Amino acid sequence: MMRSLRTSVAAGALAASLLLALPAEASPVPRFVTSISASIKLGSVGATGYAQAISQSPSTNDVYFAEGAKIFVVVGNASPVRLVTAKAPVLALCATSADLFVETSSSIAEYTIPAAAYVGEWAIPTGLGPSKDTQAGISVVGANLWTWTDWEDDQSGYEFGSVVQYSLTNWSHRVLDKGQVNPGDAAADPFGYFFLANDHVVRAEPSGALRTSAKTPDASDAPMAVLGSAIYLVATREPAGKDYLDSFTVSGMALVRSVPVTTYTYGILGTPLGLVGIADHGSSKTANNVVLIDPSTGAETNPLHVSGAQGLLYGTTLSAVADVGNEIYLDRLG
Repeated sequence: MMRSLRTSVAAGALAASLLLALPAEASPVPRFVTSISASIKLGSVGATGYAQAISQSPSTNDVYFAEGAKIFVVVGNASPVRLVTAKAPVLALCATSADLFVETSSSIAEYTIPAAAYVGEWAIPTGLGPSKDTQAGISVVGANLWTWTDWEDDQSGYEFGSVVQYSLTNWSHRVLDKGQVNPGDAAADPFGYFFLANDHVVRAEPSGALRTSAKTPDASDAPMAVLGSAIYLVATREPAGKDYLDSFTVSGMALVRSVPVTTYTYGILGTPLGLVGIADHGSSKTANNVVLIDPSTGAETNPLHVSGAQGLLYGTTLSAVADVGNEIYLDRLG
């Protein structure tokens, strides 16, 4: 499983209310996806880097992805079309309603969409790690752009990363955390940016202030999502190796509950449909189901079989990114 696809790329913000209780809107709703309406081939796993750089527009549902420095767009159910070429291999993408943000190992560039007109480019701070960045993720909410970065310099392929906040008003930046962030485990909403660091859930507020939860055992490499007034993560706990869904309040970063989920679950995402994710039944990649998750009980319902599902995207509809036969597909769900 590619780590960067265990959490979905954030393309926009969901409405949220700052409440102490878990939100009613986070509960599963009867209506959910029931079929794959289209399956569009993006390219080989090698060419797309396992679709590590991919984002869905929050308004048009156009999907953007990278092959090295080349950026493609999928409009509706059509085949991918070349959009623009970045100055260097792309590590992360984030589409908003009006712009596409493109991150490389040294900078973040902004393009208007759909015209792909170049707006500007801003440097990533130096000294975030011992070598240049090899992985990254972007979330844009309101006037804030958040990015995590990390590097791979040993066989494990897992290094602790850093988090940087940019103001889209004047493109000033703050380094919020360096060298202790679990890469890929992040989510954003209007109240801030949520990530894991040293087995703690951290909320970076737009002001730059950090709020931290109590220690959460076995929370490293734990998929995370935010929905309403709650943050959710799935942690595999030892020694039994069983997965648990942990729920925290956005306001106080307090653990509300921890409930078991029946299968290895990843790719969790907060959507208007409810909390969704991918249930891996273990026998093979083809056994993956997209499911609706009840935050109160951990029950996973309304399974939709999506062969090889690796991650989920949301704009106004839900899409899945799948690896089938070493080819990456975009599955439109309806």
